[in-house]
Amino acid sequence: MKSSLVVASLLILLFVSINDYTSVYAQSTHEESGSKMERRARIKRAGCVIKCLQFTPELEKCRKLCGLK
Repeated sequence: MKSSLVVASLLILLFVSINDYTSVYAQSTHEESGSKMERRARIKRAGCVIKCLQFTPELEKCRKLCGLK
């Protein structure tokens, strides 16, 4: 029972982190005024959120830690 709960929570975290990463990536690639360096920095921050979510399930806390709004 516990193992299935852990697996389910990890899948949810993975989905949330991938969704967050793709939304940031989509934002960065569709901005006309953003430079290539700004886009890379934004993608790196999204990667930071994904790494943070592996250790804590609090998405907003991870976003603030990594510099995302």
